[in-house]
Amino acid sequence: MRRATPSPAIVIAFIALLAALSGTAVALPGKNTVDSGDIKQNSVRSGDIRKGNVKNSDLGANSVTSGKVRNDNLTGSDINEGTLGKVPSAASADSATTASTATSADSATSADSVGGVRLRSFSFAVPGPDAPSREILNIGGLSLRAGCAAAFLTFTAATAVDDAEVGGYSVEPDTAAQDPQNLVYEGDFDIGDSLNLVPTDEDEEVGSLRYTKADGSGVHVEWHASGGSNGTTNVCMVNGVASAF
Repeated sequence: MRRATPSPAIVIAFIALLAALSGTAVALPGKNTVDSGDIKQNSVRSGDIRKGNVKNSDLGANSVTSGKVRNDNLTGSDINEGTLGKVPSAASADSATTASTATSADSATSADSVGGVRLRSFSFAVPGPDAPSREILNIGGLSLRAGCAAAFLTFTAATAVDDAEVGGYSVEPDTAAQDPQNLVYEGDFDIGDSLNLVPTDEDEEVGSLRYTKADGSGVHVEWHASGGSNGTTNVCMVNGVASAF
């Protein structure tokens, strides 16, 4: 007998029937069975991820770079300050300018200078009656020394440069007359010179001193001193503040 051969139309119809019955998708067995191998590379998009579902554990270490962070969006609470070093620009800002022009500084209270003016405080106090003279201030070329001799304060000024000028005065704060009583002046103040700032016969003084160098820079000093048996804890004492410009 002659074998029957299917016509081309029947073959095409059969293929179409199989495609319709099977479809193009393959069913996965059960839940939680999709793994990395089931996902086409670069096929998962932002819209496929539920908002708020990406967590810290989903991110690789050191995977978030600067370019992924929106500018000016990190705040102080996002940063561990203890891990930060000194800001590079602050290394040259241990001295502050005026508040209107300062761009960075460690802090104005600990700055070496403010607005180009250097500030120094000084003090000397001994129970006496005798203590060797020692330097208590050295700033801008001016040096101040203090000591105690026979229960009276010695307080002197010296210079580190030649051709300087120094002048000042002091008064007794417990007297009625507040005009300058003890004037000191040296128009040619040179290295090796020593200027006595307080008389030995008075037990308490407040004074002001001006020191100027040939280049126009200088130092201004305000001070308070006491010496002698005046009933205070310290027989010899002097303290004050100096500004160098």
